[in-house]
Amino acid sequence: MAISSKKINLVTPIDEYGAELFISRKTEESLADYEIRVLAARKNLYNSGPEAFYKSLDYITTENTVEICEITFMEPADLLECKVAVLDEKIVISLDGQVEEFKFSEFKFLGTLIDEIGASFLSIQITGFKDSDRFKKSSHLIKTTSERKYLNFKTNAQEVIFPVQNVINAYDQKDLKLLPLNETGDGLDNSTREFLTLTLDYVALPLKLSWSIFKVVECKSEYFKGNLKDKHGTLTSEGATLINKILSKQNTYWGS
Repeated sequence: MAISSKKINLVTPIDEYGAELFISRKTEESLADYEIRVLAARKNLYNSGPEAFYKSLDYITTENTVEICEITFMEPADLLECKVAVLDEKIVISLDGQVEEFKFSEFKFLGTLIDEIGASFLSIQITGFKDSDRFKKSSHLIKTTSERKYLNFKTNAQEVIFPVQNVINAYDQKDLKLLPLNETGDGLDNSTREFLTLTLDYVALPLKLSWSIFKVVECKSEYFKGNLKDKHGTLTSEGATLINKILSKQNTYWGS
């Protein structure tokens, strides 16, 4: 009689906690790797916001996102006048009125993309980029932008210090009133010690660029629509195939 064996994962406290977060350990996944996913889920699972889905890529599958590099600008560049945005088809960088676009169709791999960005701006600073990432597809960079909002900052301090740097505007959420910043721009005066709930517009630099094995596209984006239809607005066979694949996974979408 033939005897066969099968690998099973013994249940640990980490598995039990992961089950509470609806995160299961894969058959070939090590306990150490699974723990990293569970901790990522604990940190991000109940957080909302425009980047919530992208953060979920670190725990809904075993394919973690990869930090590629950080981008910022050196003096004399004014960070409040700088912008870096990773979009569906390109990276857009703005510095003191100079705007450059780097399309993924022209720079298909991260190595050539990062080299071209570094050569286009004298004051740009790119750190942490590794040679092992040079041949990853540029189009799989995760969407992000240096233009950010910090919501629901609550304070009644007389001298308010902001929790983030490079703040451009501060609004009182009660009446959307624009509040004057102090001379250094890192806070504001609240001499009456009024209880404030603020929204802050700020520039998130240095900006981390991350990469995923998955190409993430919003169904409502123009980029997605452009992949469904031809230049006349007619649904293509490739577009129909893509829609059918989406409906086979999730058939609750509806609309024209």
